[in-house]
Amino acid sequence: MDPFNDVYKDAVSQVNQLDGIINNLTPKNINQSNIDDIENNKQELNETIQDLRDTVRIIRENNDNYNISEKELDERIAKVDKISATFQQLNLHWNDKLAKRPKEVTTMANRISQDYGNENPFNNDTAFQEFQQQEVLREQDQHLDSVYNTMQNIHLQASTMGTELEDQESSGS
Repeated sequence: MDPFNDVYKDAVSQVNQLDGIINNLTPKNINQSNIDDIENNKQELNETIQDLRDTVRIIRENNDNYNISEKELDERIAKVDKISATFQQLNLHWNDKLAKRPKEVTTMANRISQDYGNENPFNNDTAFQEFQQQEVLREQDQHLDSVYNTMQNIHLQASTMGTELEDQESSGS
């Protein structure tokens, strides 16, 4: 039994679903629930693409057991490469939307009044230092989130390039 076409159809469906979710969101209406949903879909799609690559590699290595022509195998590799490239484009589009979403902006006076009520925090050096430390930590968190998203993109691209090189090596191209 050769499940490649069924798994490929699933991958196409996953791409279309992810594309629909991403395109329906604007940077202004992105929330943590959307982010979690999209990250989950991206992970599932990435696993499906990896399964497709593994299937092609296994068939190439043991083609006597599967009786699939070289032409068909090359077509399958092209399909996997195409869906992988589409996934990369979706990932870039998503990260672009994430980068454009508005940051929560409040004035220092608002944050201070929320934390300290009517009391003037600047009369207390400890409170002011705590506030400054919170601000530094918040900025560091934002920078770390940005680095994390960049690293995810780089990892995805490196994984894709590695599997493409393996596929090319195994096909003798």
